[in-house]
Amino acid sequence: MIHVFRVLRKMKRIVKKQCCKTRRIENVATEKKKRETKQARIERRKVERNLENSNLKLVFYKASFSNKS
Repeated sequence: MIHVFRVLRKMKRIVKKQCCKTRRIENVATEKKKRETKQARIERRKVERNLENSNLKLVFYKASFSNKS
């Protein structure tokens, strides 16, 4: 009888380890995905900022020409 409990305990441990492994793999995958989306967000902001700056430069450039004439 005691032997059966030992085997059961061992099996529980093995199952627990497997669960932890799969969970760890899933966590790594989600972290990677989050990191990629964060990187994409940063890139998008950079592009938007550059666009805004170029638009402002254009406006100032046009304004300076209209003031001269």
